[in-house]
Amino acid sequence: MNLFDYVLSHGSPLVLTIGVLFGFFFFRSVDKTRKRVLVYLMVSLAVDLSSRVVLIQTGNNLIFLPLYSALELMIIASIFHQLGTKSMLLVPLVSLGLIYIIGELIYIDSYNVRSFQSYAKIASSFVLVILALQFFIQKLKMDKEISKDIQQLNIAILVYFALNLILLLPINLLINQIATSIIYIWYAYFGATIVFYSYLSYFIWKNGKTQKRLPSG
Repeated sequence: MNLFDYVLSHGSPLVLTIGVLFGFFFFRSVDKTRKRVLVYLMVSLAVDLSSRVVLIQTGNNLIFLPLYSALELMIIASIFHQLGTKSMLLVPLVSLGLIYIIGELIYIDSYNVRSFQSYAKIASSFVLVILALQFFIQKLKMDKEISKDIQQLNIAILVYFALNLILLLPINLLINQIATSIIYIWYAYFGATIVFYSYLSYFIWKNGKTQKRLPSG
């Protein structure tokens, strides 16, 4: 494993650990949105580390893909709900996404690597892209100003999960082939994930640091 592969492989848990530590340190200072982002980082870290342990012990951690997709969908949808998204699409879309993912968890054969084809991450990403777009549309219709940090959070969610859709559509090829082009797609996916986790960690740190500096009254 060269240095670049090592950084991509270990970058996610490192960034997630830093983000979780920021969240714990500033827990009393940050708002509810940041606390939900902290939950997302904690769950992501737990799944990342658990999947690595299971891979070492069994040689197969594919079951974590649909499992993480379901958890990710629920947590980020709850962030949109907490931000005041009042769309009739939210509950039906999230419910349909979860039903599909649960179906994969029940019926997909995660032990057969060659035939494994999971579209759970694509399903959850599709729902979250729609929710991010709906959030912007709703705020524009309400002519309600959105704070800069919330705008940036929504853009980060929109861009990251849109990239997931683009990069993970040929997921059966990504898992079952080792072509050079496929490896580059994996590089892009892992790189985007590290950047996204880094932004969320910064999102917590920036608000927590600002709130700690404010006078208590």
